[in-house]
Amino acid sequence: MVKKNVFITGVLFVAFLVVNGNSYAKESVIFNNGRTIDIAYSKCGTNAPIHLVKVDKENGTIKWKWDNKSNVWCGWGTESLPEKDLSAYLNGYLVISFSGDFQGGSPEIKFLDFDGSSTPLVNVESYMGGDPKAGVIIKIPIKKFVGDDKDFMPVNIKNIKTLQFDAEFKSNLGKITIKEIKITDR
Repeated sequence: MVKKNVFITGVLFVAFLVVNGNSYAKESVIFNNGRTIDIAYSKCGTNAPIHLVKVDKENGTIKWKWDNKSNVWCGWGTESLPEKDLSAYLNGYLVISFSGDFQGGSPEIKFLDFDGSSTPLVNVESYMGGDPKAGVIIKIPIKKFVGDDKDFMPVNIKNIKTLQFDAEFKSNLGKITIKEIKITDR
């Protein structure tokens, strides 16, 4: 009797997965309190701005600050991606949990592949849905990064090297604490 119940339960579970699709979300955690991250670079286009990025391992956060920046590029990138092939996440999201404040424009994000091609910059502001001072979780569709923007060479989504964060070009100051970065398939 026990074998029949186990078999029937297994068949029903498989039928559920077939009808409803795989109910388990696939995710690739880039950074959180349990997984640290290496900063590959942190720099600005000139020496004038203050630009700091620090991984606080004790508190499980990334602290990012820029000040005295006007019409100059500042950003940082990580190559600590657990997966380089993001094609399984094409219908998914880049999810970032952060809090903080910035002036003159919100941060922007892009991916770069091993050949140096990059995705378009995606501004996080339209994905915030709340006040970043109180903390927000943004979900940016991966498809936003692999669109048909003519200013960017096509990125190889199966060969991603870097996730880059940019302080928006006109943003003069900002201070952000990032708690989690992950990619999920839904």
